Amino acid sequence: MKSPTLRTAALFLLILTCAIALALISGCKGGNEGNTASSQGDGLLARVKDVVSPPTDFLDLPLAEKLPPTTYGFFAWDAERPSAKQYIRFAESLAVGTTPGEPFSLRAWADKLLSSVEASDPAPSHPVPSQTVPEGSLDQTNSHPAATSPKTTRSPATRRDPIVRPLLQLVVWLSENELVPFVPNQKSILTQGVAFVELKDDLPLPGFGAYLRAKDASTLQKRLESFQQYLKEKGHTVQPVPGKYATAFRLVPESSTEKSRVAGQTTPSQNDPAQAAPFALHFASSGDILSIATTEPLLARAFEEVNEGAVTGASRIRKSDTYQKLRKDFTGEEEFALAYLDVDRLLQRFGQMAPPEVVQELPFSLQEFPAESAAWRFSFTDTARTDINLLVRESAVAKGQPLHPTTQKRKMAAHFGHAPSDSVFYLGINGSVFDAIRGSVAKFAVRDPNSPNIGEAMDLLSRFSSLAIGVLPSDGSTVFPGIFAEMEANPAPDGESPLQLIKGALTTAAQKQGIPATAWQQKQVEELPVEYLLTPLGLGVFLSSRDSKFYLTTSESSLRQLLLTENGKAKSLKDSLKGSSRDESFHGNSQLFTAYFNGERTVSLLQSIESSLALFTGGKPLIPAEQLQQIRSAGISYTAATYHNQVMTFSGLTYAPEKKVP
Repeated sequence: MKSPTLRTAALFLLILTCAIALALISGCKGGNEGNTASSQGDGLLARVKDVVSPPTDFLDLPLAEKLPPTTYGFFAWDAERPSAKQYIRFAESLAVGTTPGEPFSLRAWADKLLSSVEASDPAPSHPVPSQTVPEGSLDQTNSHPAATSPKTTRSPATRRDPIVRPLLQLVVWLSENELVPFVPNQKSILTQGVAFVELKDDLPLPGFGAYLRAKDASTLQKRLESFQQYLKEKGHTVQPVPGKYATAFRLVPESSTEKSRVAGQTTPSQNDPAQAAPFALHFASSGDILSIATTEPLLARAFEEVNEGAVTGASRIRKSDTYQKLRKDFTGEEEFALAYLDVDRLLQRFGQMAPPEVVQELPFSLQEFPAESAAWRFSFTDTARTDINLLVRESAVAKGQPLHPTTQKRKMAAHFGHAPSDSVFYLGINGSVFDAIRGSVAKFAVRDPNSPNIGEAMDLLSRFSSLAIGVLPSDGSTVFPGIFAEMEANPAPDGESPLQLIKGALTTAAQKQGIPATAWQQKQVEELPVEYLLTPLGLGVFLSSRDSKFYLTTSESSLRQLLLTENGKAKSLKDSLKGSSRDESFHGNSQLFTAYFNGERTVSLLQSIESSLALFTGGKPLIPAEQLQQIRSAGISYTAATYHNQVMTFSGLTYAPEKKVP
């Protein structure tokens, strides 16, 4: 009995093409030596041209010129660019092993993940005899012999997950055979690739494919031959594909082979496309090029010559208004991967294929979906950066739809310039985001008469035009970290001050929970009147206001840091940004939202709390060292969202822990 379905395996292979960390699978086998030698020469010449004059836009890559005219989405990457090599070294500096002190290993990581997944469901799906391999290891087989006796033991630890296990085995095999790019501490023979989705009017389902280039043809052929053998050993149906290829075969879904056996056939006909599996994956190689596709025409296209002036997917997308608008701010410099999707076209196809009742139940109209298209790029300059651009539909801007976050423009009070430079965590939300949330709830939420919480939540949201919350290291006077919140409030309809509302709510909550606290007191902090109360644990509440802004912190030192930073008398997170990151996305004052996280500071804070509580815990660690290492390896991240000229941009920066950037 085969555990995984081949359809699942096939779809998984395609999903790999769309992930930057696990780009795709590939490999090849030797064939006609004359044709192979010629292809090798052509491939070498193409690579030399790329090195001498690398294209700025990924649509200019020779592989991208093979895209079919009906391509409406693609993911391209180039591991030979200097930025890609810098990124790989950067990723290796962040990656940690499954145990402290060990280098990252995809196999060890997969083993641990599998153990966690299979341990979460102790009921074994099959009785399994005793084995010598470690429990939860990927090396354990997926086949399960039938029970021969009622006394057959069933150990919860020997359960086999029928989906996760074979998929992880596949990923690890591909990685260890150098067929997955951008895996830390693992070489890859793949240098370039472009995966795509095709939407043809005369076909109900989309077509998928990937065209990839390897470092050399002979290694590629050997890898593909090994991959074909691997699939056979796993019990999958593999059939040869005719054509002038060095190696070519198709992976047939299990459901199709079952239908064939019922019809009295051993396998689907190789010559009759109608008999071929609709979701089959085809693999072919010639020279240093590998093609993977769901149909034979798409498979062959990777090796066909493109006539000058012919319409291709690359030429059509390059000239489209939506692509040009999204690429306007993406100069192409320092990029090593780019994805693009025509959202409008994809939703149109969904509307044609989905049952009418499903379309009607959607919380939005397919014709008025706010985003027309999307682009996602990966780059590396002084650090790793990710940008996602969404082209907002013009009608959404004109009508001021609630999902559009710039319906009402307000001054942004929460940004990196207001966050103290030693923050552990920071999140700032602009008021227009609150507008979008309120509008979305009002338009799409189903109001349940028995659940008035929606109305209460909207009333609460209506009081704020911006909100920022953050965490600072402990000042030493208490075990707890410093927590702060900065709010910009709208005038209340009843004229009541938000500060008094907050004060009253905190007083009521403390009384209900029986928390001992002092009476409210007053003092001056940085020439600003402050009301505060303290608890026996040293945790307090400090409230203050200035104009329409309100401040709430858990300590006096936190409030002082926040005020000094806002007044420009102390450094902020914005001052820590350097190089290419000093653009409007991160350095401006009009972001929709901003976020910051520092893994090293988080670990230090947790260890400080753990040390302070050692008397109560007997010195036992509250958090395993392995988890602390994983938090530390997350590095330092900045995230921001901006909107300009119909394009909404989500940007993220990641610094390595050892980089001296707060």
